[in-house]
Amino acid sequence: MKKKSKIVFEANLETNYVFHMLSVATCGYNNDYGRKYKTRYDVKDLESLKRHEGLLTVCGGQFIGNLYYLLVSSYSYNLLNNSPNTRFNTVCA
Repeated sequence: MKKKSKIVFEANLETNYVFHMLSVATCGYNNDYGRKYKTRYDVKDLESLKRHEGLLTVCGGQFIGNLYYLLVSSYSYNLLNNSPNTRFNTVCA
C-alpha cells in the first residue's frame, strides 16, 4: 500500500493580521478586501502605515523594507515579546 503524503496548514494570527493591515492601509496592496475593512480603522493609523510603506513591504524582489522581517519572522516576534517595543514604536509612529 502506498503511503499518503500529508499537507499541513498552520494559521498564524500575528502574520495574517500584518497582511490584513497592510491591505487595509493599501501598503503594497490595493484590493477589494482592503477596501471592505478600511472603515473599521482610524484614518490616522492607516495614514501612518501608508507613510511607512517602504519600510513594511516587499516588492517582487525589487526591494525589501527594513522592518518587513520584524513583521513576519518568528525570531523577531520572540525578540519583541521578550523586550520593550519602544524602539519599534518610535520608528513607526
